[in-house]
Amino acid sequence: MTTRWREHVRNRVELFAKTGERWGEIEGFRLAAAFSFYATFAIFPLVLLTVTVVGFIVGEGGATQDRIAGVAAGAPSTRALIDQTLTAMQEHRAARGTSAFVAVATLLFSASGAFVELDHTLNAIWRVPPRQGGGFADSVLKYVEERLSGFALVGLVGLTLLASLVISFVLGWIAAHAETKLTPALLQTAELAVSIALLSGVFTMVFHLVPRSRPPLRDVFGGAVLTTAMLTILKSIFVLYLTKLTSYSAYGVVGGVLALATWIYLSSLVVFLGATLTRVSCELRECRAARRDDGVSASPRAKEGPRASADLPVVEDGARELESRP
Repeated sequence: MTTRWREHVRNRVELFAKTGERWGEIEGFRLAAAFSFYATFAIFPLVLLTVTVVGFIVGEGGATQDRIAGVAAGAPSTRALIDQTLTAMQEHRAARGTSAFVAVATLLFSASGAFVELDHTLNAIWRVPPRQGGGFADSVLKYVEERLSGFALVGLVGLTLLASLVISFVLGWIAAHAETKLTPALLQTAELAVSIALLSGVFTMVFHLVPRSRPPLRDVFGGAVLTTAMLTILKSIFVLYLTKLTSYSAYGVVGGVLALATWIYLSSLVVFLGATLTRVSCELRECRAARRDDGVSASPRAKEGPRASADLPVVEDGARELESRP
């Protein structure tokens, strides 16, 4: 048991050391900053577009709008910013169409840039060689492919937001119509479990589809769950920091934007670190499996040693024959 425990500790130390080396190799902090720049422009328009679409569908009830704001504000401390936007949209209904148009136009720019940075980062983590430069047609095709992939990624995030919204409505309806009174703690636990499941699925698909090497799902699923867990812990710590140690509310709307940018940058660090852990863990597991295979394949050769010694009598017979000669 002691030997296995030591081996387990040694493997974990090796994993963290290799992860640190890979993180420095890809310049993870710089890549996270570049991704968060585009993501900051993409997240809020996406939330605004989602709120606008759902507002057209479900109406303008106070409770409904409150639930929309609570679900849409995925980043801590941005609730006031979302609420202000909803209030302005209710006061100026004609602005809804304009806000939707602005949100879509902003997404066309920011989503493609965010995907390019995400694609570059994950391929660097997986050590996928860059594509060879071609002619003008290849460059145009690559540009269109990257933009379409960016829109697909934004669509995946948007579907996740809508799924969270629907599940939140369902849980609220169950709490209102259940025969037994459901405690707020139970509802929060259910929403947290659903959120973790959705995020784990999103990260699994991102880690599987974005790198051009297409790593198997079984290799990235555990890392996706670990990344989701780290992101959930980070959110709790960040909320505690905002509520107990500091506050962006003194800066008004600008404070909400600053909090959103800070949250996106920290989230980018966690996601890229989780991807690095996932890839390095797969590499180390493959290396250990290769060593075990080499040990198994080498064992028959070791057994061939005694059989090879059967040739020695032939040498000895030759020596005796030489000694018998005059």
